[in-house]
Amino acid sequence: LRRIATNLRALGLTPVLIRDLPDQRHQTLEEKAMFWALCSRFAIMEDSVATGHLVELKDLVVNRVPTVVLRKAGRASSYMVAGLERDYRFIREMTYDNSSLAAAVARAVEWAQGFVVERGEALDETYKAWRTAKR
Repeated sequence: LRRIATNLRALGLTPVLIRDLPDQRHQTLEEKAMFWALCSRFAIMEDSVATGHLVELKDLVVNRVPTVVLRKAGRASSYMVAGLERDYRFIREMTYDNSSLAAAVARAVEWAQGFVVERGEALDETYKAWRTAKR
């Protein structure tokens, strides 16, 4: 995760690792993760090793957060989450190896930023009456 964050910083972004953010006594860890994910333009999740992120990934899907799932080539935390991009336009799965992590992160950001712009344009059209209404 730290290497991914370093690569994101090199691209001019401000990565946030949930574990580094202060806890709020009134929030569960799941709520904390979703709060920050929903405040972000997109999420990048590392999926090479089984951890608690599988619960978070399900929440990202339910809340339609644009998400890139990065996996080290030949590894995956679980086949239970493989193939999500086949069913959800806002999910992209990408692989990397030790020598290609920076390039994979750059591709992830390029896809996510493009998706967010495209989605914004579509939602502007969908919600045109709402967004232009005088209140």
